[in-house]
Amino acid sequence: MPKGKIDFNKVGELVFDFANDILKDLQSNLRDRGINATDNLSQSITFEPLHILKTGIVFELMIDSYYKYVDQGVKGADSSAKAPNSPFKYSNKLPPVSKLKQWIRDKPLMIKTSVDLIKRDSKGNPIINKKTGKIIKKRPSTVEKQTIEGEIEKAAFLMAEGIRRKGLKATNFYSDVVNEERFDKFRKEIAEAFKQDIIISLK
Repeated sequence: MPKGKIDFNKVGELVFDFANDILKDLQSNLRDRGINATDNLSQSITFEPLHILKTGIVFELMIDSYYKYVDQGVKGADSSAKAPNSPFKYSNKLPPVSKLKQWIRDKPLMIKTSVDLIKRDSKGNPIINKKTGKIIKKRPSTVEKQTIEGEIEKAAFLMAEGIRRKGLKATNFYSDVVNEERFDKFRKEIAEAFKQDIIISLK
């Protein structure tokens, strides 16, 4: 690295802005590509405090480990069509059924249960809230809750088996944002700004 003084406070500001842009782009990709139903993955994305060392600048991206499966997809046990370039592949093990159950709960229109939770009048017509214009729903009984949970679990197992056989489609939400091309561009920009070769490392 050439000798000379560098305003590391300014460098830190630039790197912080760069890291924040990455975070926003990742969350935006998850939202725009419809792959973050529960917000869990999006909320897991953070950056550890910036470290400015003599050898360079380090900032650490924190994200749930299963992001790589969402990003690169997973080949199915019977077909690789959804993620032909993925290094991951299902065999006999099903994807987490518990996560699929939660996903179904967060998307109530995903399955049609046998339990009718709509409030109806004496003629059987849905009762409409006059203020909101929406159909009023009733609170399910204990038996109805058990029925709904059973149907959700059955649907989740069917979905899990389908994913295991056919695979999980690659989304590239991460690799389209965090890549060498983006880092090379930033290295050039910051090196030009400070007339120094700055080493940036993303752990």
